[in-house]
Amino acid sequence: MMNATTVRQEWREVVKRVCHGDHRVIVERSGIPVAAIVSVADLNRLLEIASNLSPGSRGRQTADLS
Repeated sequence: MMNATTVRQEWREVVKRVCHGDHRVIVERSGIPVAAIVSVADLNRLLEIASNLSPGSRGRQTADLS
């Protein structure tokens, strides 16, 4: 976990670690987890799992990179 302020200060390094490795970052504010930073590959896997769990949903199958 990383504090939101630290994530802001170390943004380039955080993105590099997430992008080039199998690294995920949970962002916390006041000790409470509020967000996660994951690679696009991880996001696509999560979206695929979600679509398989609820086949009637109209959610996206992959991340929109545009």
